[in-house]
Amino acid sequence: MQEVAKIIKDGGQIVNISTDGSKAALEQFTKGLAHELAPKGVTINTVSPGFIETAMMPDSMREIGAQMSPLKRIGTPKDIADVVAFVVSEDAR
Repeated sequence: MQEVAKIIKDGGQIVNISTDGSKAALEQFTKGLAHELAPKGVTINTVSPGFIETAMMPDSMREIGAQMSPLKRIGTPKDIADVVAFVVSEDAR
């Protein structure tokens, strides 16, 4: 983000996708940089998904993730893509 901040054009958008291990740090960095780049009209968001269905996820984690979710299912890559698409849309400005 530091390098992008140097070259991003006015009105640009940055979307970070965090992992369990980096959520708090990335969210704080996002907030700080959002304040710094706000005068340029740049928006910065962090998407923090929970358990996501991938080929690398063990079956035991699928069950745990579904149990922990209010929806009783784990997320999909499309779920993340849909959130990112919304965040960068004019509706979210």
